[in-house]
Amino acid sequence: MRTRISNLPSELVEEILSRVPVKSMEAVRSTCKTWKSLSKDTIFTNKHIGKVAAGSAIAREFVMIKDYSVHLISVNLYETHNKNNFDLSIHCQGQLITRETSHHVCNIFQIFHCNGLLLCVFKPFKNDSLVVWNPYLGQSRWIKLRNNNHILDCSDSWKVINATLDRDIKIPYGNPGVSLKGNTYWYARVKGSQDCFLLCFDFTSEIFGPRLRLPFDSSPECNVSLSAVREEQLALFVELWDTNEIEIWVTNIIESDAVSWSKFLSFDMKPLAYFIEFTSFFSDISRKIFFIEEEKKIAVVFGEDRLTFKACMIGEKGYFKRVDLRESADIQLHLFRCS
Repeated sequence: MRTRISNLPSELVEEILSRVPVKSMEAVRSTCKTWKSLSKDTIFTNKHIGKVAAGSAIAREFVMIKDYSVHLISVNLYETHNKNNFDLSIHCQGQLITRETSHHVCNIFQIFHCNGLLLCVFKPFKNDSLVVWNPYLGQSRWIKLRNNNHILDCSDSWKVINATLDRDIKIPYGNPGVSLKGNTYWYARVKGSQDCFLLCFDFTSEIFGPRLRLPFDSSPECNVSLSAVREEQLALFVELWDTNEIEIWVTNIIESDAVSWSKFLSFDMKPLAYFIEFTSFFSDISRKIFFIEEEKKIAVVFGEDRLTFKACMIGEKGYFKRVDLRESADIQLHLFRCS
């Protein structure tokens, strides 16, 4: 007699469903009420996300804005690291849609990521709402704005924080904040000065913390970008124009009022200065994102190069590799971490 799946032990069902790709979880939830409840269980969710994270050794997940629509995508970077002349492309895992009509949500021009949730901002004058998207659960929530002054209607699900930033502080354009352990961090400068520092907003105390030191000498002749490492540390990418070097630092300690750093990687750009594809790629870091692979001791930097979007890998002993993602330069890419 055949065993029905409904008669399988719950532990076995949980193990089977935990191996289902994230993009197929919506089908799992619609199969039966038992599976829907299981998919939202905290223990199961953590187990499933753990398997997703383990799979990230093969592919990384990103959120991409293309043609003003939001996509969840994956990119296999590690075959590229191990093989020569391997061209890879972006693989779409899902797209933000409205649950009521199943239509794609359009006119998105900016997104913010925190703890696995995405806040999507519409193009000006195209919509008077915001939308919060949970790609893992396949859920979205719309937040209605009042009139045209971008003040949210009254609700107990949010509140306005009246935080004051010192007038002499400037956050450079194109350097978005990075959320980590309930705080948000920015690379910031003092107006009219060479002084630069790390700035933190503590959402528990609802104030900006003290100015945190950076691991390099303050200089206007540099490009800086931040990234999160395993939801535990900050990584800092700095391109030093005066020495033609790239340095990547990782925090040992990171709190709203304290920080310490250790160097992860140094890369000398001088041997590659005559390669057009290298110099053009790093000529503007303002729209680039990056992440590090600790075991492989490499950093992957994404950005536009002429007319296409590319990934650049750098590592120890001058390791350098450029990969064409076969996408136009007119896209936005954000590293996504389930949480």
